[in-house]
Amino acid sequence: MTSLVSETAVAETKLAVSGTVSEVDEDVEADSDADQAFIVARNEAVAAIESALARRIKRELSDEQNELLSTLRSVKGNLTAIAFLPTPESQLERYEDIALPALADAAEAGGSISPAKGRGTSRASVGDLAADLASAIVGPLRDRLERAVSESAGDRDELAQRIRSTFREWKGQRVDESVSFGVLSACNRGILDRLPKGSQVRWVVAAGDAPSPDCEDNALGGVTERGAAFPTGHNAPPLHPGCHCVVLPAL
Repeated sequence: MTSLVSETAVAETKLAVSGTVSEVDEDVEADSDADQAFIVARNEAVAAIESALARRIKRELSDEQNELLSTLRSVKGNLTAIAFLPTPESQLERYEDIALPALADAAEAGGSISPAKGRGTSRASVGDLAADLASAIVGPLRDRLERAVSESAGDRDELAQRIRSTFREWKGQRVDESVSFGVLSACNRGILDRLPKGSQVRWVVAAGDAPSPDCEDNALGGVTERGAAFPTGHNAPPLHPGCHCVVLPAL
C-alpha cells in the first residue's frame, strides 16, 4: 500500500513538473514571437525611408558621374587624381547632407515604436551615423577612382569607361547595403533613446538572418544597462550588412 502511494506521489510530481516546464516553454515561445513581431514592425517602419534614401543617393552618384565625365572632357594637360577629383571633404559632405535628414527620420520612427517611453531623441544624435554612411560610400569609391586615374595612364577613353563601370557598381548593391545599415542603426538608436535611463536591455537576433557568431554572443551575453557594451563591444545593432538584430527591454 505504501509503495502504491509513493508511486502515485512520484507520478503526480512528475506530471506537475512536466506541466510547469510546458508552461515555461510556452512563455518563452510567446516572448520570442513577440520579439520577432517587433523586428518585423521595425523593418516596416523604416522601409520607405530606406528606399527613398537609396534612390536619392543613387541619383547623386549619377550626378557626380556626369560631373566627372564633363571635367574629363574639359581638363587640359596631364590627368592626376588631385587635379581631376573633388576634394575628399567635399565628397563626404555631399553625401552626409543627403543622409542626415533621412537618418533623423529613421531615429524618430524608432522612437515612435519603442516598447517604453523615456526621454526623447534629437536630430543631432545621428550626425555620426550620417558621417559613417558617407564614409562607407565615398571612401572605397574614391580609392577606386584614384586607381582608375592612375592605371588609365592618360588614356581618357579608358578612364571614362572605368568611371562609368565604377559608378554602375556603386549604384547597385553597395549603396543598398550601406543605406540599410545606416537606416537600421539610426532606427535602433531611436528605440534605445526612448527607453528610460538605467533600463536593462537584451540583444535579440532576427529570425532568418544569416548565422553570425558575434550576434549570437551578444544574445547569449544576457542583459546589460542601456548604452553599455554587449560582449562584442557594441551597444546596439546592426553589426554587419544584413543584420536585423534589435535591442529590447529585458523581460
